[in-house]
Amino acid sequence: DNRANTRVETRLEGDFTLPDRPGVPLERCAVKNIGMGGVCIGAQARRDVGDRLMLRVDGLLELEDTLLPCQVLRIDLRRSGSFEYGCRFLDLEEQVERRLFRAVYALYHGLY
Repeated sequence: DNRANTRVETRLEGDFTLPDRPGVPLERCAVKNIGMGGVCIGAQARRDVGDRLMLRVDGLLELEDTLLPCQVLRIDLRRSGSFEYGCRFLDLEEQVERRLFRAVYALYHGLY
């Protein structure tokens, strides 16, 4: 695992939109892991490498009502027919980055 930032495994859920494709409906997803550099999500619909997403994570007070811009870097097809997307965060505002840090810290220390 050659990541610059550690990821924390989660059982969280959320949803995302595709800002570059306004007609595509909101999609539910499983948040598999999250860190300061990115996130891995599981979803039913096929997306493409390079797609930009606006992710909202449920159940993290620090990130309540916060949209996290990210981009798909990797896609894995799962046996169930679903997909896992390895994404990196894009251009997070300073206040969002601080909130993300607090959320990842809390997850890492088992506070959720």
